[in-house]
Amino acid sequence: MELVLHIGTEKTGTTAIQNTLYQNEAELARHSIGLMHGIDEPNNRKLYAYILHLENQIDNYHYEKRLADESARKQYFSGFEESFSAECKQLKDAGFKTLVISNEHLHSRLQTAASLDRLANFLNPLFDRVTVVCYFREQSAAIKSYYSTAMKTGSTETYAEFTERCFRDEHYFNYANFITKWHMAFPYAEFKLRIFDRKKLYGGDVAKDFLHTINSDLDLSRIDCNIEETNESLGVVGLKLARLVNGIFPRFTRKKRRNILSTIALKLIEKMPFSKWGAFKPKNKAEVQAFYEQSNIEFAKRYLGTDGNPF
Repeated sequence: MELVLHIGTEKTGTTAIQNTLYQNEAELARHSIGLMHGIDEPNNRKLYAYILHLENQIDNYHYEKRLADESARKQYFSGFEESFSAECKQLKDAGFKTLVISNEHLHSRLQTAASLDRLANFLNPLFDRVTVVCYFREQSAAIKSYYSTAMKTGSTETYAEFTERCFRDEHYFNYANFITKWHMAFPYAEFKLRIFDRKKLYGGDVAKDFLHTINSDLDLSRIDCNIEETNESLGVVGLKLARLVNGIFPRFTRKKRRNILSTIALKLIEKMPFSKWGAFKPKNKAEVQAFYEQSNIEFAKRYLGTDGNPF
């Protein structure tokens, strides 16, 4: 059985892909494409969280599920490998030829060679072959949208502070560095790397493009890709309100539990129509593009087989 591993990079339609997959599970099954139900859905978060657990690391996933305590994590992840393997075998025995796993935290949380080697060592023995699919968005647009996500999840940074932090991170938006680590961990995998640009996407839609990429024989007219828009970026008004709220109500309490006041306030802001008012137009777009120019050229030459900046 083939594993299609979708690395959901920031702001490249990952949620739309995940929702489309699970809302069309029956149709995909007709083409022997299976999905998992034991690692969270539609965003398969539990896989990356398990890898972090093995490394004695914790993040928001563990806090949200009240797994800050080591004994709680051990109990929660007890038998994970056995249940994962059993579900894979069940799908294979049922005649499925392909299994799709999709999660954005494969990109944002598993950043070291050691983490990716651990993931590869766990997955590779279970599958005949592995295909890695990943989308890449021009960095100034990605960082702009990512800032909105940061505000919706508790950040209090200004956009200038946020951008500087992105510049210091050699993994997140330096695509050459990021994907090199994946190639080293999965040397025998097939990599299908796509540019996130509606003009370049199959059918002008990322979900259709993903499905066509993993199986070009799929009849997309039978696939419902009209998924309700989620995770829309905030406008200027929403960004200011969210940052104000985050300064008053931290996302997590001192006991590392979700702050219910923060959650309610941010959800209310996100649902209000005025939260989208005012187009956010950062003044440092050219600076961001210049910063990633050389790494983008290297990325394109090494992994896309093209010259110049792919964006």
